[in-house]
Amino acid sequence: MVASEGAARRLVGLGGLYLAQGIVYGFGTFILVPSLAAAGVALEAQAGILALAGLPWVLKLLWAPVLDRLGGVGSGRARWFAAVAMLGMAGSLAVLASRQSLVQEPATVAWLWLLLNVALSLQDVATDALALDLVPPGERGLTNGVLLGGHHLGAEGVGSLGLGLVVASQGLSAALWGQAAIMLVLAGLPLSLPRWPGREGTTPVGSVGSMALGRTLRALLQSRRTFAVAVVAALLMAANVLTGTISGQFWVQRLGWSVEDLSTKLAPLLLVVNLVAYGLATFTVDRLGHARAAALGSIALGMLWVGFGLVPGLWDAFAFVVGFAALEALATAVFLVGVHAMLMDATEPALRASHFAVLMALLNLPRAVVAPAAPAVLEALDYTGLFVAAGLFQVTMAGAIRIARPRP
Repeated sequence: MVASEGAARRLVGLGGLYLAQGIVYGFGTFILVPSLAAAGVALEAQAGILALAGLPWVLKLLWAPVLDRLGGVGSGRARWFAAVAMLGMAGSLAVLASRQSLVQEPATVAWLWLLLNVALSLQDVATDALALDLVPPGERGLTNGVLLGGHHLGAEGVGSLGLGLVVASQGLSAALWGQAAIMLVLAGLPLSLPRWPGREGTTPVGSVGSMALGRTLRALLQSRRTFAVAVVAALLMAANVLTGTISGQFWVQRLGWSVEDLSTKLAPLLLVVNLVAYGLATFTVDRLGHARAAALGSIALGMLWVGFGLVPGLWDAFAFVVGFAALEALATAVFLVGVHAMLMDATEPALRASHFAVLMALLNLPRAVVAPAAPAVLEALDYTGLFVAAGLFQVTMAGAIRIARPRP
């Protein structure tokens, strides 16, 4: 694959925006919430913070029609939406940093973290719209590999390891001020992106009405293939969410790892493995074809889970479980990059923000449906049965991908 003119500029700009998302995600997951827990903040308050933060991601579909109407293809205004969202993120973090004691104000943290995630969800929708506008179909695998790799670099590298060192030496407030400064600097990235290239088959600004979301939903029901892609999108992450939900308990309770072991041994390893995995995915997904890469990644992931579930006697061997985690990360990278590129291929250009937002919402649907059921599934199947069942389901998803794949 030969990258088109301006590809490096696009990758830096879009990758930097996903890096910013990862920083917030990593800081919240690995530093903010654990800091509240260590200070004795009630679990109910912690759960309330996370629940409020999740609302903008459920409701981010409301941003998509705004982007299609006011920041339509060819207008260049999606860049400004992303930049303004980044400024909102920086402002929210600065307000958090200015509080005297966050651990004594969980309610204040909850509302400010909600505000931060409102801005972050707008940035996410605007970034996806920019990617759909600017990236040629033949480079979507490359681009999604860079974007998702940037997210992992932000989450596990900057957001958790980097800012964790700042917290240890300077305190939570200093880490928040540093994070706000990073967002302020990165706010200029979307404005540096090239203008819309005017590819054939796209729709110029002004042609999309304010009912883009309604048109998208009607289109999903009227076209068999579009509907099939939507159904498959809603199922693809079910097994991934199931295994991810029980992973913390699996590592700590079943394998006996401590939280310190996870943060000092597993997290740095996964950071390196994920960066390598997404780097490889950037060079393979476009060559393989987006749907084919997604299907192959799904098969590899499923077979790994089945194989892992069948050999519980090896789970206590450090080298074996770490090797499994590394292979799982590689298969997941090919799978996710292929899936994101395939869903971009299935998106109608005239409704690109709304259509892609709907597909991404469906892709994340198992987080709300499957995750709550994971404890019951674990109780019924135990870890061995759960991994085998998840693996078999994931292998069947490869066939569903091939059937529903977008036609060229």
